[in-house]
Amino acid sequence: MATRYLAREDSSVLALFGAGVQAYTQFEAVCAERPIKKVYLFGSSKTSESVQRFIDYYKTKSDVEIIAAENLEVLSSVDIICTINIFYLMLQDY
Repeated sequence: MATRYLAREDSSVLALFGAGVQAYTQFEAVCAERPIKKVYLFGSSKTSESVQRFIDYYKTKSDVEIIAAENLEVLSSVDIICTINIFYLMLQDY
């Protein structure tokens, strides 16, 4: 609902904080509302396997380019930021 009412209609780049179970539905919900073309996926050092699993899962199911984010600098180029986790705890890894 937040994407529908708060994001510009032409938003195409998403930053997704968290790569667990809820990330899948959040990703799909944002993509249902906006024409997402690229996602920067943030995970903590403890969830690097989850990040890769997420990327692998959508590799054949979506045309969206999903990139494992390596630093916070990419945030200046995103249109939507979606936090799924207690992301401030994840920031220590970036």
